[in-house]
Amino acid sequence: MLDRFRPPSPGDETRTTCANCGAERYADEMLYDDHMEHYVCDRACFEEWADDNYEIVNDYYVKLNVY
Repeated sequence: MLDRFRPPSPGDETRTTCANCGAERYADEMLYDDHMEHYVCDRACFEEWADDNYEIVNDYYVKLNVY
């Protein structure tokens, strides 16, 4: 359990893997995609992931914005 008055030690922080490049980093340093429920390193990794998965991105956009 984290003590809110003590900074987290490296063992307290959650590490996760980027859905695009596979890099392992601390989750709080990455971007989280709520819809796909995965993490990416940064905007560049997200854009690469989106390019590779354009059908998912396109379908999601249509669902939200096209009537």
